[in-house]
Amino acid sequence: MINILQKARDLKHRRYLESLNAQRAKQAQNIRSSQGFKNIYSSLSSTFTIPFLPNGHKIWAIAMVKNEADIIEQTVTHLFHQGIDAALIVDNDSTDDTYEVLERLSEKYPIYLGRDREKAYYQSEKMTWLADQVVNVGAEWVIPFDADEFWYGVRQPLGTLLRKKTSSVLYAPIYNQFPLEQGSWALDSQPHAEGKICFRAFEGAVIEMGNHSVLRPGLPANGEIAILHRPWRSFEQFKRKLSEGAQSLSLTDIAAEKGYHWRALGQYSDQELEDVWNKLISGEDVPDALAWRPTGTLRPLKAEVPGSWSDLGISNQDL
Repeated sequence: MINILQKARDLKHRRYLESLNAQRAKQAQNIRSSQGFKNIYSSLSSTFTIPFLPNGHKIWAIAMVKNEADIIEQTVTHLFHQGIDAALIVDNDSTDDTYEVLERLSEKYPIYLGRDREKAYYQSEKMTWLADQVVNVGAEWVIPFDADEFWYGVRQPLGTLLRKKTSSVLYAPIYNQFPLEQGSWALDSQPHAEGKICFRAFEGAVIEMGNHSVLRPGLPANGEIAILHRPWRSFEQFKRKLSEGAQSLSLTDIAAEKGYHWRALGQYSDQELEDVWNKLISGEDVPDALAWRPTGTLRPLKAEVPGSWSDLGISNQDL
């Protein structure tokens, strides 16, 4: 009798998952077929310039970057040390040395470097387009990353983990790293409200804005990957990033609640931003509009970029 009940419950759960997967695939299809998404997506073939992508790489990281010369070498090198196979990165008209840094790194690592001439902040459409390019050349896993993120496998290197996984989507909690007055770094013990995802290649998937979720069959699995995030590195970078984010969003018709922190702080004067920055590095409360701000206890970090996730001292139960 118990076995019969268990089989009935298992069947009901399986049917529920099948229904949920069908809904998520349909959602992605509906977004891709919507006129707004189609118009932007189709225009990217003329505003993106990317090199030839070879077949053979299985774990691809994808990103669009702008003015990240101070950190991009660290994050990209870290990804390759974590065992990814290749990266497709497009530069959005940087005015610093970001492109040149990546060009130099591409001599050492399989980085396929392109240009992004569309200034508007169409992140979902752009990241989905980039994902499609690597899926078309045989990617098995896609890691949508930002230039200020250090991705880790929690118990083993990220590449080693992904080569073993049969999951569809993996969810990565984000732990923010903040600068202190004396030039050191501290880790926020409280994970950020929203994490990021990487996913097994699926034709027709849609990466949603912020890389926080992906529309495709499969529920995200937790506890196996995580991200160390360094959103603010200096006052000049802080001020520039907020200004650029607000400007890029202003070129779109994206709903006001999307990217609210870029819009809000992008309107601050230089003096107001300097006041926020000084509060941030001294551990004082900062405006809620600053999405990337400490929310838990700050713990000094021994190493600026720990070699493994275990070096951060975060319990696996917290992930």
